[in-house]
Formats: sequence, C-alpha cells, structure tokens
Amino acid sequence: MHTSLAGRYAVQEDEYDVTYVYGAEASNDDLHARSISPLIRKCLEGYNVCVMLFGATGKHTGASGSGKTTTLEGSRGRDTRGSPDGDGLVHLAIDELFQLVHGKAVTVAEAVAKRRRMPAGMGFSFFVESSFVELHNEQCHDLYAKGSAGSLPVMEDVTEGYVVTGLSSRAAKNATELRSDFNNGRANRDTQLLDIGSVHERSTAIFSITLAQYAPAAVHGEEDRIMISKLLFVDLPGAERLGMDAEVLRLREGLSLNKSLLGLGLVLRRLAQEGSAEFVGYGDAVLTQLLADALGGNCLTLMVGTVRQGDWAASSTTLKQLTTARGARNFPIINHSRARGLMHKLRFRMMAIVVGRV
Repeated sequence: MHTSLAGRYAVQEDEYDVTYVYGAEASNDDLHARSISPLIRKCLEGYNVCVMLFGATGKHTGASGSGKTTTLEGSRGRDTRGSPDGDGLVHLAIDELFQLVHGKAVTVAEAVAKRRRMPAGMGFSFFVESSFVELHNEQCHDLYAKGSAGSLPVMEDVTEGYVVTGLSSRAAKNATELRSDFNNGRANRDTQLLDIGSVHERSTAIFSITLAQYAPAAVHGEEDRIMISKLLFVDLPGAERLGMDAEVLRLREGLSLNKSLLGLGLVLRRLAQEGSAEFVGYGDAVLTQLLADALGGNCLTLMVGTVRQGDWAASSTTLKQLTTARGARNFPIINHSRARGLMHKLRFRMMAIVVGRV
C-alpha cells in the first residue's frame, strides 16, 4: 500500500510504501488481531518471528513521543513491576501464545491417542523460556539481573549464531509468569539523563521468547517431531537520529553511541538492493549482530513504525526506513530438528572458512 502523509515540511512527492496503515483511533488490540496474531501462529508452526517497533521518541524536543514504547510495553509502564498486568503488544502476544500452545497440546494428544491407541497424556509437551537484554553504546546489559551494571560480551556461536554470553533466562509455565517476567525486566531499563539526552531514546531492548515443542510420532515408524522457534520483540532507538547527518552525529555524540542505529539503517539499505553483491556487514554493530536472523535471515520479521502528527521530520525518517525494510528479503524455515542440524553444520563450515582466511 502506498501512503502519503501531509505535514508542514511534506511535499507532493513524499510517498511511502508500507503494508498496512492504522489510524490514530486504532488500539493495541486492533494491531495485534490483524498483524501480530498471524505471526504467533507461525511461531507455533516452528518459524522464528521478530516484531520491531521503530519511531521517534519525542524526548529530544520535550514533546510526547510517537507511542513506540507504549505500543510495545503498554500504557502503565513501570507501575506493573511485580505484577502480570499490562496491555502492550507483548502482553497480548504472551496470552495468545499460551492459549494456542495449550490448545495444540490437547489436539496433538488426542490425535496420537487415536492413532496409536495409547492414553492421551503421552502426547505433546512444550517448554517456554525468555531473556531480556538492553543495548546502549554498543554494550549489552541483562534486564533480568537487577542491579547488574556489567556489560556482557557478544560472541558468535557455532550452534546459535551471535549470542550474548552470560545472559540469564527464565522459564515460564503460563502466561502470568511470562507477563510478570517481562514487566520486571522492563522496569530495569536505564532511564537516566546524560548531558546529550536520555539513555532510553538511544537504547534498544530485545525481549526474546524461546518455544520448544515435542510431539511424538502419530504412528510407529515415524520420527518424533522436535521444534525450537523464537519470538522476539524489539524496541529500537529513537528514529530521529537517522534523519541527522551521520558525521555531525558522530562529532556531537561520539563514535559508538549511535553505531547500532546507523548500522541497522545501512544493513536494511543493502538488503533492499535487489541483485546487489555488496557485502552485508552484520558484524559492524552489536544490534545487527543480535538481529542477524531477523534481518535477511531465518525469520518472519514485521517492522511497525509509529508516527506523531506535527513532527514531520521524524515521521518522514520513520516512513523511509519502513519502505526500505519492506524491500529486504528473509528466508524463514520451520525449525525442526533436522533443519536445525543442517543449519548448524553449514554455520560451522562457514566459520571454519572465515577463521582459515584470517
């Protein structure tokens, strides 16, 4: 869909290509029902899924933001520490994830019981765990480790690709536990003010849910089915800085403070260049390392842009990035045990080739 937004600095040629447009009256329930819910179902099928939120923070002008973080985390913010309450996209997704996985458990168990003539209790099982990391100034901080100021290194793992070493995870048996974990983690995000502005508008938060599923073979002779998929929610830094001159930004705020955001923009542009043989440098910034699968890899990725009326400059930057991201191509697969084994072998061979060239 093509969309044109009027604004003080807009011109007739300002046209952007996005999949769907929500009006100011749309709620998080509307966004979830149309755009997020189908992806949750894909995650249950074994696909990796990533939902990124991108938009201006508004803190650089003193005005209210575009609603990026509120859309993702809900309207109550830090008030929900220690409770499962919340109305953000993450909370709605958690509820549907557990609702669907419990329904799948019943369906698979009944099918196995019918075809193998065994008790239904010997059927489908699943395991859910999550992690929560904040990235600022090219440093990763564990939001589940309250009071921990240390930075965690990012390493390339033969099995999982780029990972944050030492990052803690929490298992959840139901939606209430996972909601509470998310609320406690987001309350630990850094909100301090520095000389050049707040940490929050320059940081990225990545909430990762891992879903492991086991389904026994319906008949003897078939293989048991094991799938491990991931569901990521990413609160990206404020979009307004991508509208600034990169050199001016480096001089004003240093080399590494906005490196991840600038690296993300560069990766998206290269991925959107159809037929280009130009190297995509995921390793140039920590953010693009952690989102390597979501950016042109094994993942179904949705980028949600939030805009605010009256701030055309920042809104235009957001819409340009959405249009660019729409041109990038991903290669998602169902992550069952055989496919994951093949990917691990390929990654091992590629890493061996790289090491051999150094």
